[in-house]
Amino acid sequence: MEGHGAARAKFRAARELAETLGWWPFAASAAFHESKSAFKVDDMPGSRAALEAEAAIQEKRGNLAGAAQAFGSIAHYILKPAGRHREALAMLRKSLDYAERGEDLQHALWCRRSMATLHRRLGEFDEALAQLEYVESRIHETGRPQDVADLLLSRATLHRIRGEFASALKLVEEAGVIYDEKVQPKDENERKQLIDWRASVLGRRGTLLQELGNYERAMALMQQALALRRTRNARHQLAVTLSNVGNLHRARGTRLDARGDPDAKEAFAAARAAYDESLHLFQKLDDRGGLAVVYEGLGDLHGAAGEHAKALELHEKALALATEAGEVHRTASTTLAVAGSTIEVGRAEEGLALYRRALALADEHEFRRIQMLARLGLARTHTQLGQPDEAMQESYRGVRMIADKVGSLAEEEGVVAQREWLGFYAHGLQAARAGSSHGDLLWFLEHHHTGKLLTSIHARRQPADGIVPKDLEAKRSAARDRVAKARVALEKAHVRRD
Repeated sequence: MEGHGAARAKFRAARELAETLGWWPFAASAAFHESKSAFKVDDMPGSRAALEAEAAIQEKRGNLAGAAQAFGSIAHYILKPAGRHREALAMLRKSLDYAERGEDLQHALWCRRSMATLHRRLGEFDEALAQLEYVESRIHETGRPQDVADLLLSRATLHRIRGEFASALKLVEEAGVIYDEKVQPKDENERKQLIDWRASVLGRRGTLLQELGNYERAMALMQQALALRRTRNARHQLAVTLSNVGNLHRARGTRLDARGDPDAKEAFAAARAAYDESLHLFQKLDDRGGLAVVYEGLGDLHGAAGEHAKALELHEKALALATEAGEVHRTASTTLAVAGSTIEVGRAEEGLALYRRALALADEHEFRRIQMLARLGLARTHTQLGQPDEAMQESYRGVRMIADKVGSLAEEEGVVAQREWLGFYAHGLQAARAGSSHGDLLWFLEHHHTGKLLTSIHARRQPADGIVPKDLEAKRSAARDRVAKARVALEKAHVRRD
């Protein structure tokens, strides 16, 4: 640390002397290295000041593209991690203006992709799509395959937060092929950058496969991503990957724990280790968005251990950070977590209000996965409160949402939808047994929407050419058998609980 501090002082002195003498190229280089030295000791204000000095120097020497790069670095490395998204957007617009006047198309398109990311975090999806559409219209002009891959990853993120996991996975895999087969690094810096890109693709694939329930494959990819991250001195990317590894271990532990598997303890311990390392890095970087993710995960771990008061404390901390940054998807996600913890500490009515708040955000922005989880939370809580009519209505609404969407779901997403249906059906069945006056809705749960859902998942939709596959009826019959078996298992589970 002291070495970086001493180097920073020397670079500042060199910059000031060069400015006095009018040696602008040397002054710009010294300012750049001054910023890097400040960044390495987590002096973000000092790093920003040096970058602003570099931008001013580059403008004096007529290098508008260089000034654009400096402004872009302020937005990307200083403002965005701190959750100051509006300020980051303003800085990116400034960077974009300089890049376009300096005829630096590559950086201009990078600015637009970065602006799309911030608009997406703020829930401004029309603005995000507009930026990405512009990038797509000019991406061929750069002649760089990595720019095409970056655009695919940006589009994949939009699909992911709307719950379209299979579509997102396809785009991420396309980007991975480009990085592997078409990007040829020309020097050491580009070789290192290629490692970062490959790690990003591996991590994103792992996260999406986790959402689709393929935990083993997800873990293998995530470990590969983590190994690559550890070869690079990029703390932010390492922290993100560690938090994702923690999420995966936690999700796996939750599933094992539900089955009474003793390996759950080991999975939870691995999650805690990954979260702790990630937390340390995010704290040093003052990355508010990253901290929100880790606090939510740690809260879930405490909840799994029955420490619900501590879980609520961490979940509320995560929600405060996400709300402060204006990150809509993260706010909706952490509101779900706070709702669950609030109910666990005995404040069920508050929990219901929080689930409704999360559902309102999810409905407004079409966050499908959060819509389903909020509906499940409402159905479960109404059941616990002895409100069978309300539980039945929420279960029906959830299944209806699944059925309305199922025709457009990929096969892997259909499997997730089937698990969601089973959850809603379980609550509907409980509500019927508890005396709900909406018995007709249970009929819909069992028959009308179930038939539409299961046949669509396992047989897919009839082809547009009207040709019906020979094994279609066999698949439908198998789907009906699975429904019958699931119903018997659920009946037995409720009988045991009674």
